[in-house]
Amino acid sequence: MGPGDRRGDRRFFSVERLIADYPKQLEYDLRVHCRLDLRDLWRDGGGASNMTHRLVAVLFDGLPGECLTKTAIRDKLTDEELAELAKKDRQGHGPWSRTNLQLAEIRDYLAILARGMRVTGDFQPVPRPGVAAKKKRRIGPAQLEHLRRLAAEHEAQYGDTSGRGLVLPFAPRSDSGTG
Repeated sequence: MGPGDRRGDRRFFSVERLIADYPKQLEYDLRVHCRLDLRDLWRDGGGASNMTHRLVAVLFDGLPGECLTKTAIRDKLTDEELAELAKKDRQGHGPWSRTNLQLAEIRDYLAILARGMRVTGDFQPVPRPGVAAKKKRRIGPAQLEHLRRLAAEHEAQYGDTSGRGLVLPFAPRSDSGTG
């Protein structure tokens, strides 16, 4: 295999596969995020950008997680593949930006708070890319009885703390007589 023979280069085949599977998404992402034209890859000398298969691979690795190509790749993953990815050690903050992860966490905390105040139904965390959904765990009768006993002890000691009688300062009071 000579210096110009690309058959043994794994990057060449993975870039060719990427281009074959996601041509429009990759062309868009390289143009928008890198200001480069993917078509340079087939022009003499790599065109104005000196585009090579290696450069496409490097640019792809640097694209943000929200880009069209990476989103399309994630959308093709099966639940089993997502579960496998979720088991691996994360490097960085995953396909979402730090801000998106923090917003999802805030939303989850608000949902937990609302559920504690009996405002909403069952809590469902925001699904995050690359993280398989957790299956609901059912509790047995003994565990349920233990939780009921704890709740009764807590209510006997502290009174009703469920939040059902809580009046928030920003919520209109129904017994105020105004309106």
